Amino acid sequence: MPNLELFANAGFPFTRLADLSGTTVVMPDKPSNEEIELYLTMMGHFGAQTGMPVLRLTVGNAESMHAGSTQDFLVLGTINDQPALNKLSNNLPVTMDAEGVHVKDTEGFFNSREHAWWKVRPNDHITSGDIQTAGTLPDTIIEGIESPYSSGHSVVVIAVRDSANVPLFLTAFLQVAQSSEIANSVSVLHGNKFDSFRIGSNYYHLGYINPWAQLSLWFQNYPWLLVLGVVLTCCMLAVWLRVFLRRRARRRLAGREDY
Repeated sequence: MPNLELFANAGFPFTRLADLSGTTVVMPDKPSNEEIELYLTMMGHFGAQTGMPVLRLTVGNAESMHAGSTQDFLVLGTINDQPALNKLSNNLPVTMDAEGVHVKDTEGFFNSREHAWWKVRPNDHITSGDIQTAGTLPDTIIEGIESPYSSGHSVVVIAVRDSANVPLFLTAFLQVAQSSEIANSVSVLHGNKFDSFRIGSNYYHLGYINPWAQLSLWFQNYPWLLVLGVVLTCCMLAVWLRVFLRRRARRRLAGREDY
């Protein structure tokens, strides 16, 4: 995680519990009719994936997000009346306001593209200008992050430019929900087309995977360690083999039959 393809396809991570009992939907203090439509449509989408009605989720406002909360948060609303967007602004890789889209450097020196020679970098990593040059202000931005309030939990934000764009977003979202058009950590809607990007290098894992799978994922993220491990193993075997052969040679020269 984050992986918005899982969110679009199956409502994950919110649908891990079919009744959404571990989910808090964060709405504006005074949601518009369009924002209520957005909420109801997304809940219907989740229910369609699980086959159950979403009976036990919590609906709150920005105050519901606080340190120590073990809920997964789905933040819905427009950029003008959703206070939670400002509350999360320091954690979100992308923010949008009337002036445009702002992409933050979420990586730092040792994880930046120029210096991360020891890691496999996804080829869809972008810089600030790549989104800003897309033309007009995006109609909607979807992004996923690990919850800043509790590790191992998620925040997914659907930030719509204004209420008039809500029906357009819902139509486009439902049309491509089962495809891979919405993916990675940030997905931007222009018209009826989503463009998805991997921004930053922060990953987190949900659920349980067996130790062999964990080891495989670890080596996929840090393949240079596999090469280093092979080299060190070969060196150790070479030292052991040299000692073993020298010992046998000494025994043979000494005339011992057990060499």
